[in-house]
Amino acid sequence: MCSSDLRVCREVVLQEAGPPFQEGVRIADKNCEVRLRTRKIICAMAVREKFDAFCLDQTLAIGAQLKKIDSIIAVRESASVVEIKIASGDGAIETLRAPVLIGADGSNGQMRRLAAGLDEQRDRLQHAAWIESRTAQLPAEPAWYARGFALEATVPFELLPPALPAGDAPVDLVFDFAPIAGGYGWLFPKGDHINVGVGGFVPKNGSSAEADTMICESVTRDLLESYTRHKLGVELSKVQAHVSGQHLGLGGHGYTPRGRVLLAGDAAGLVDPLTGEGIYSAIKSGQAAAGAAMMSAAAD
Repeated sequence: MCSSDLRVCREVVLQEAGPPFQEGVRIADKNCEVRLRTRKIICAMAVREKFDAFCLDQTLAIGAQLKKIDSIIAVRESASVVEIKIASGDGAIETLRAPVLIGADGSNGQMRRLAAGLDEQRDRLQHAAWIESRTAQLPAEPAWYARGFALEATVPFELLPPALPAGDAPVDLVFDFAPIAGGYGWLFPKGDHINVGVGGFVPKNGSSAEADTMICESVTRDLLESYTRHKLGVELSKVQAHVSGQHLGLGGHGYTPRGRVLLAGDAAGLVDPLTGEGIYSAIKSGQAAAGAAMMSAAAD
């Protein structure tokens, strides 16, 4: 990964609407802005596509094998081994065996619910030689799991006006808690562009009403477009900016690994519930799961 793809930040800008937020004002008040500065690097901003490719290349370089599958059919577990039945793109069915299976398939993956199915059978069939969880009968999401949703766009620096309309600087790392209840908007400067977005919690009942004690508002394309217009002075539809959306896995503080299936990253709900950042915890949880797998293999 080239150094030009990275941008290091030593200052974070925190914004809010102030007291008028309770009356429905969703525009940051510059008088409420707080800037946190440090001589040390607070964070490094990377382009995910290139960062992910870099991580994959490093993994393959030490001998890992990459196998693309079409779908998961079932997971089976015994006291000493776990099996996963998969279907390849050509329709072939294959069963893979290992001491430990690491589920790192993100917030939209199936391993979390498959693992919940194994846990339910483990409690109900305490002395069974094998327990099995199938995708055709996926259980509900585990009670500890919560979900967020974010929309983001990339806007090249060259498309920005000479001065940003809301008074921000193009190189500011901004967390803006004004545009949405139960979430925030952001400006993340990268190597040659700004990543602009909005994200928030998704109530478990799927509505935009009250979830537990927090009022959540919906993340929509219209919200992203109006926020980008307000902060950057750019119309996304006119500049043909790339817009993408993704769910975020939350609630991982309530996840307790059981058996031989370990979850990592978004699959384990380990996204930071305040910032939505998940790379750090994904790497750390992946390292912990790999360490457990190596210990299990050595013991067996």
